[in-house]
Amino acid sequence: MSKRIILTGFLALGVLASSNAFASRASELVLGSGDAGMVLNSGSLFYDEAYNIFYNPAYVNDFKNWGTIEKSNYPGTTAQGGFVASMMNFNVGLYFNRGDVFGPGVSYNNGGKAPVRPIELFVGSDMGWKWGLSVSYGSYFYGEGNSVSTDANVSLGFEFGGFEPFGTIKVVGDEPAESSGGTVKHSLWRAGTRYHWGEWVPYIVMAQAGAGLEGSEKTKGAAIGGGLGRSAKVAEGVRMNYALSYWNSWVTPAGGEAGAHRNVVPIDFSLEGDANTWLTLRDGVSYRLVDRTGAASNADTTTGRLGATVHAGKADFDFAVGKATLGQQTLSNKEAGTEYDGQAFDIGNNFFSAASFTYHW
Repeated sequence: MSKRIILTGFLALGVLASSNAFASRASELVLGSGDAGMVLNSGSLFYDEAYNIFYNPAYVNDFKNWGTIEKSNYPGTTAQGGFVASMMNFNVGLYFNRGDVFGPGVSYNNGGKAPVRPIELFVGSDMGWKWGLSVSYGSYFYGEGNSVSTDANVSLGFEFGGFEPFGTIKVVGDEPAESSGGTVKHSLWRAGTRYHWGEWVPYIVMAQAGAGLEGSEKTKGAAIGGGLGRSAKVAEGVRMNYALSYWNSWVTPAGGEAGAHRNVVPIDFSLEGDANTWLTLRDGVSYRLVDRTGAASNADTTTGRLGATVHAGKADFDFAVGKATLGQQTLSNKEAGTEYDGQAFDIGNNFFSAASFTYHW
């Protein structure tokens, strides 16, 4: 009888470990984001995970008391990490060096200079309805003429009655224009909501980013779309996630008319299963039923990714398996996924596309 009790306890711990959804870059790469890479810079729209705090900081109240350190092949070769902890009636977090924190703008390119070493602060509370606020900041001093790049975003989110609205705005986005000696002004805003309807999650999001010399019109890119996703337990210790969505994006040159619209209908599908009490395996595919700019089809960007989590008490080691292509880690490649999806498998350089160690309490 005692052996049965112990075995049952271990099985229960295994199920809990796989359902806690303490996210990482590694797990996101496999499970997908549900936005075709158009509006988010981390997190997922169709399943619940800790990194959703990066677009809706209200989730800091749902995923708290954890700390993580990560390495990945994108962006660059930088490391990142942070924590969320409870303090009195608030949940507070700090996250360091997330390379794609600011969205399209200064932090991606920075004139070919070094990264801006961003830092993010999160605070939230549950007052019967949940709220969260985050502030992201980064800067880079060029030294020449005392010029500096500065970037800062503010995000706000809520949870009430199943609705989960969120928004982000760039409050500072200044970058020296080396060719003219002026300043390039970057802008960014994003707004959307999810709704929890049992296991189903409908969502809609719109975003716009722009850049241009101070005093002149900006070139702007915009995207709008939405979808329906579901995360469900399909067997003991096995969870299935899937989403169908539609996205439309376009670019408007400074002082010009909007260019050809890009229409994308992505299908995201993934599975997670407990191989035993200490190991969770996952795989995922992202397939685009439609991907056209104007009347022309775009290149096939279907991804198939594999990963796993090793559980050891309250600690998790996540990793995603892949073969990265060095020297091609740009925003467009992030959206297409090519930097993780080289087809040569070996145990040499870049075998682990991403890895993290997370402890939760």
